[in-house]
Amino acid sequence: MIRRCRCERAEALGHAPQMNEVPGARAIAERFGGWPRVLHRLGCKYPAGSARMDRTHRYREEYARQQELYREEKRRKAEKRVKRKKNVCREK
Repeated sequence: MIRRCRCERAEALGHAPQMNEVPGARAIAERFGGWPRVLHRLGCKYPAGSARMDRTHRYREEYARQQELYREEKRRKAEKRVKRKKNVCREK
C-alpha cells in the first residue's frame, strides 16, 4: 500500500520525493530506518543533494496560494483607500 501510494506521489512530482514533500514522511522514515531506505524500497533513487525548498512541489503550491491571498488583500486595501478618499472629498 505504501509503495503504491508513494510511487504515485513520485510520478506526480516527477522526481523522488524529499521528506518535506510527503505527509507523514518522518514516521515512515523512522519505521524503515531512514529516508534513503524508504526510497530504496520504493525503487526510487536517493537524490544526490538536498532539494532547495523553493523547488519542492509543496512549496510551490503554498507559494501560489499565499500569492493569491496577498493579491486579494492588496486589492481590498486599495478599495478601502478609494472609499476613504471619496468620503473625504464629499465632506469638503
